Amino acid sequence: MITKRKVVYGVLLTIAWLPAVVLGKTCAPLGEAFQSDRQALTAIVDMSSEVCVLAEGFAWTEGPLWIDELNGLVFSDIPASKVYLYEANGKLSEYLADSKYSNGLVLDHDRRLVLLQSRNRSVGRMKTPVSAPGSAFDILATHYHGKRFNSPNDGVYNQAGDLFFTDPPYGLPNGINDKNKELPFQGVFVLTHEGELILLDSTLSYPNGIALSDDGSVLFVAVSDDRDSAWYRYDVNTDLSLSGKQRVYKADSADKIHGLPDGMAFHKDGLLFATGPGGLYIFDNEGALQGRIIINNIVSNVAFDSAFSTLYITANNTLMSITLK
Repeated sequence: MITKRKVVYGVLLTIAWLPAVVLGKTCAPLGEAFQSDRQALTAIVDMSSEVCVLAEGFAWTEGPLWIDELNGLVFSDIPASKVYLYEANGKLSEYLADSKYSNGLVLDHDRRLVLLQSRNRSVGRMKTPVSAPGSAFDILATHYHGKRFNSPNDGVYNQAGDLFFTDPPYGLPNGINDKNKELPFQGVFVLTHEGELILLDSTLSYPNGIALSDDGSVLFVAVSDDRDSAWYRYDVNTDLSLSGKQRVYKADSADKIHGLPDGMAFHKDGLLFATGPGGLYIFDNEGALQGRIIINNIVSNVAFDSAFSTLYITANNTLMSITLK
């Protein structure tokens, strides 16, 4: 095994991982790891749903995104600066040899791949179509009022083509205290379809995962802070400003088994599947907790396939999935 160092939630860890990725699907029923009796949730997933490990041996997986044109899921391996493709038939391949340390991956309205390039401190768009991947990028944004981003992390588009994204300090070698940090805050931004960059919130300590309701009226942001391990909800106004900020759920000390609040995705039925301490938290549109799925790993992000039959999960050095109804 190879010993290396990486930053997880702003903490530098010395870890060991396998020198090569191992592909092999192993599954088991969720059983008591699924904790809910809410009908809205049990109509999607229950104790009989299977949780599977699809591949392992990565450095740190993030940014899962289903792409219909590829009939598969792309996801980032951040320390390796790569993007992988896991196809529905179980095939795994390298998709981008150099992603500029991408974290979040999203598709714009032209179905071009947009990457939140953490250590590159940029928002980039792949120059080629998703069917012809290549490590050349158009840079969409790098600075706010002349100061360089911290480390663009996760993003989501609304129906108009405006990109909401978070900018914590995780990609900086020394995190929030890094000497090269230029912005005095960690921001939530929107890059409009016209190219205007707007700061939406500068008050969150470590904004991380971000999710938008289908109609674009509600925004959730996860905060990965030991002192404020929480999820926040906002109303999105017609001018793209935010209002009605609420901390809808804070993980207490008993919840803090593995990890902190991170990536999120909305199911088509309106439930929000969010990664957090000890696994997954499922909220309704108002932020009320509907249930939990315990996963014995540090989970980072989630994505659904287009049929909403599978929930894909990036967790530490693995790619996982849960079958849905």
